[in-house]
Amino acid sequence: FVYNLTGMDPLCTNNCAVHIHEGRGCNDSVGPRYWNSDFFDDIINNNDSSPTSPMDESYYATNENNGHANGIFVVKHGNGYGPRKNVNRTIVFHDSNGKHLACG
Repeated sequence: FVYNLTGMDPLCTNNCAVHIHEGRGCNDSVGPRYWNSDFFDDIINNNDSSPTSPMDESYYATNENNGHANGIFVVKHGNGYGPRKNVNRTIVFHDSNGKHLACG
């Protein structure tokens, strides 16, 4: 998806994390990261070079000193689920300390 956000952590000028979480809304608990561990365990056990967690490579960056971030969110290796299982899941943007900053 495409995002255009303001009020983000201005220290995220390099790479701050953005992930799909298990939750279905920002008012409820967003839950842990949402990915199919069985799918990725098979890849890892077969010595594939994919990351341990598919979410380890999902980042955003803010423009210097103004906390504005825009871009396209893509999970590079997928999360082991098809598009239908990702519908209505919560996307969480983390600050430079790894805390939840924004979600949608």
